[in-house]
Amino acid sequence: MTNIIKKLSAEQQEKILETLQSRFASNMDRHINLDWSSLHDRLLTNVEKLWTLHEMEVTGGEPDVVDYDKTTDQYIFLIVQQRVLWAAEVFAMTEKLWNQERRTSRKTTRWIWRMRWVLNY
Repeated sequence: MTNIIKKLSAEQQEKILETLQSRFASNMDRHINLDWSSLHDRLLTNVEKLWTLHEMEVTGGEPDVVDYDKTTDQYIFLIVQQRVLWAAEVFAMTEKLWNQERRTSRKTTRWIWRMRWVLNY
């Protein structure tokens, strides 16, 4: 197994952070009660996770933060490819409505978000 250097250049870091910040600002319905500055600080201190998000972006995915788990102190990212973006948005709205109507708990929806296409850290 080869060791891959999981570090971005300063230019690559700046570009992925700008992309993530823009996506964050454009899709506030996905990040209710989340703060960009806290997420930004976390990303800067965890270069391997930032590298992973960069690689997901390069492959055409659209990584975006969807939740923060206080218990595990982890931000949860959902990888949304363009062809399934609509389905992810429907799911996010459904989760929001379920929580408002108390039909499901945050624990249940967090479990759903953690399916294999989700990046936690």
